[in-house]
Amino acid sequence: MQYGMTQNNLGAAYRTLAEVEGKAKNCKSAIAAFQEALKVRTRDRFPMDYGMTQNNLGNAYCTLAEVEGKEENCRRAIAAYQEALKVRTRDRFPMDYGMTQNNLGNAYQRLAEVEGKEENCKRAIEAYQEALKVRSLDRFPMQYANTQNNLGTAYWTLAEIEAKGENCKRAIAAYEKALKVYTEKEFPQLHQLVRSNLENLLHFCEGEQDRGRPKR
Repeated sequence: MQYGMTQNNLGAAYRTLAEVEGKAKNCKSAIAAFQEALKVRTRDRFPMDYGMTQNNLGNAYCTLAEVEGKEENCRRAIAAYQEALKVRTRDRFPMDYGMTQNNLGNAYQRLAEVEGKEENCKRAIEAYQEALKVRSLDRFPMQYANTQNNLGTAYWTLAEIEAKGENCKRAIAAYEKALKVYTEKEFPQLHQLVRSNLENLLHFCEGEQDRGRPKR
């Protein structure tokens, strides 16, 4: 149990280090540590720990996908999140369920950048909507706003290939919901991020030249 816990912590440290240096190398070290942890943290013996480490493994693969093997590593991230969700159910662990569904949406959205744009955008939207069943405005406002921003971006991407008017409206609504939490006074940086997404989306919806890509 202590071995599994320490390997999980080691993986988390490597992934944090990857955010500031050696992204590919440290992500791979994180992945190796999480895989070691999973030799002990099995679904049947330690289900909660298994779910946590699978979620962490998915995060490491998602980060690695930013710098190499986007398709392959997104697929591995999706598989890890789906494993985590076998334990992190909505009824038993609602907060963890919401977190992992949001992460799953991010992985599908990143995969949509390289293949199956329509299909993977719709899967991302479905995952974000699942996350929002838990990440409500009244209970978890920060997480709610984060997922609404992600949902807006997914609808925007989908609007590029189908039902532009309808999906633009959905994207606008999602960004506006995020801004109810990310106010300029309380969260100036997050407010500016979502406001920028919304402004660029409006230019896109009006048929003007693309002014920028959405940020998550």
